[in-house]
Amino acid sequence: MSEAPGAPGPTPADAPKEMRSSQHASVTINGPVSMGPSSAIGIADAMTGHVTRRREGRVPPRVVDDSCRRYARPDRYTEALDTLRDESPVIVLYGPDGHGKRTGALNLLRDLGGERRMVMLLPDLTELAGRDDYQKDTAYLVFDCPGEDAERGDSDVSLGALAGKIEATEGTHLVITSEREVSKLVPHFRWERPSPESILAAHEVGEAGVEPALLHEHSLADIVLFARNLASGMDPDKSLDGLDLALRRKVEEWFEGRPEPRDLLEAAALVFLDGLPEGVFEPLRDQLAAAVIPPPPDTEEPARPEALEPIRKRGERSLVTTPRRAVENGDAIPGQTQRCVEFKSEGYRTHVIAEFCNLYPQTFWEHLFEWLNEIVDDPDPEVRIRVSQGLALLAEYDFDGVRTHVLQPWSCGEHGWRAWTAARDVLSFMCMIDTAAPLARRTAIRWSRSKDELRRCAAAFAFSGGVGVLYPHDALRHLWLLWQQPETADSAATAIALLYLTLNDAGTGDDQVVLEELIARLRRFARGNMDTFQRTVDIAMDVLRIRYGERHVAAEHLAAREAAPLFGELLALLAVYRPRRTDAFSLIFDLLEVLDKEPEAAPGPLIAALKAALPLRERTPFASQFVLYATRRGAGHAPPFASLVTSIFQQECQ
Repeated sequence: MSEAPGAPGPTPADAPKEMRSSQHASVTINGPVSMGPSSAIGIADAMTGHVTRRREGRVPPRVVDDSCRRYARPDRYTEALDTLRDESPVIVLYGPDGHGKRTGALNLLRDLGGERRMVMLLPDLTELAGRDDYQKDTAYLVFDCPGEDAERGDSDVSLGALAGKIEATEGTHLVITSEREVSKLVPHFRWERPSPESILAAHEVGEAGVEPALLHEHSLADIVLFARNLASGMDPDKSLDGLDLALRRKVEEWFEGRPEPRDLLEAAALVFLDGLPEGVFEPLRDQLAAAVIPPPPDTEEPARPEALEPIRKRGERSLVTTPRRAVENGDAIPGQTQRCVEFKSEGYRTHVIAEFCNLYPQTFWEHLFEWLNEIVDDPDPEVRIRVSQGLALLAEYDFDGVRTHVLQPWSCGEHGWRAWTAARDVLSFMCMIDTAAPLARRTAIRWSRSKDELRRCAAAFAFSGGVGVLYPHDALRHLWLLWQQPETADSAATAIALLYLTLNDAGTGDDQVVLEELIARLRRFARGNMDTFQRTVDIAMDVLRIRYGERHVAAEHLAAREAAPLFGELLALLAVYRPRRTDAFSLIFDLLEVLDKEPEAAPGPLIAALKAALPLRERTPFASQFVLYATRRGAGHAPPFASLVTSIFQQECQ
């Protein structure tokens, strides 16, 4: 398919071919899955620089510890704790976003006592009410539950049934957070943020050096950051200048100063192109200006050549700066720099979006969305990444506009293949924003149920990105459903492998979720439909082969964590399947070879785990056949780990 601007979008018939040959994803479906440098895997971290934490499954102990350290209790904390302990095992904390409801929920469950595990559930009360697998001595959490005016009006019935199951399970509690009341059937607590004074006291800051009333104007996140800064010895005035409220006021003052149209359009363009080289940014900015500002009438005087116009100097009040940054393309040499255009502070970007949303009419946004439809087809992947980031930030303020003008038309290929790719990237970036993340998940689920095949394919790859990092179990469940549909089976299979890569890069430890699910399905399908079993084998092998540049992802997983038993179990299931035994040997050889070369890794634990997972009758033939395979592959010279295989398996080989 041509990717020239204005080319027609992809058709469903093109999709499998495009997904096999896309240069930007560099995906090989029936073989090793490898990602090129311009792929969207891992891009979400680039926007904020922090690791995304999942929103389902077990809460990592380090997250609980971080949330409970130096915690300042709000007014109704003790009342809520007493209610949980003595009256109702299910409560709801409700109130505006940013009041610390999630942190409060974690602290309440910790303060109930006991070494119970904490588990996050998806915010779907109907689905939760239908479950019967709640475990005793477990603390459950549901974050960001829709309120009473949600799409479904069965909150009372669902929450009542759920509360009954929690109450009937020994030692189990549930705390739900929501912006609004959910149901009158369980106790609710309107959650107010703790006072600035209590936060400073929790951080052992005796004197803040500022008027208390000034701190009350700041957000909870601002006050906590301020307290941490002071606890580390930072000057109070310097700390205040870097807080979000100070950045917002600078942006508001800039807009109140009625900037020139050129400056306004530069700021609008920079929302979606922040950090690009000046030579890339300026033509794209000029495209937006041409769409919004009518061209001047013709004059008899010859126009001054643009190349002779001096670089415009920006005043001190400007939100924009043009620092020189190192050139990062593959052809650059050390010391090579270029001028880039960016906001003076990263925090300006969201506040500029907010001001444009508050101040400018629909006609402005119509021009802007038309401009985005044009520039998303730019061949430079960095342009598309910046556009996706900006749209994710805009979704926090105007999700309806983003969904209507961008996500829906782009996800069905209406504006070409590059826009289709950008649509799924927007959802990944939305997952980096607390308030937008649930909308990203719901959008991906809605796409997965669409009648449009390309939109379902876009859902598959959205589940393999940021949505999968936040909701790994839920993403896998939807990917398997897409895998069962012939039109989207290839896309879903590839997305499962990419989800493993994404989770590995995220560093959350959830990459093992993919392996555990593959083991469970291989065991289940081995006794049933052989076609389904063989297709699952294909996915498992693609997952274990996946590479990202020079990285062997499965080997990294093995080397970084004590995952040998998990890999041993999966590899044993593949090795005993005779039609693909040689392929399994190839996988095992590659893993052992990489581990053998790593100074901090060793192949011994994987070999021992593989031996333990193999049935007794399979161990002797496996050892002899694998050593023979390894010797042949080494052109007659057995690699060092081959003797280790013989040594560990020697009891069965005698």
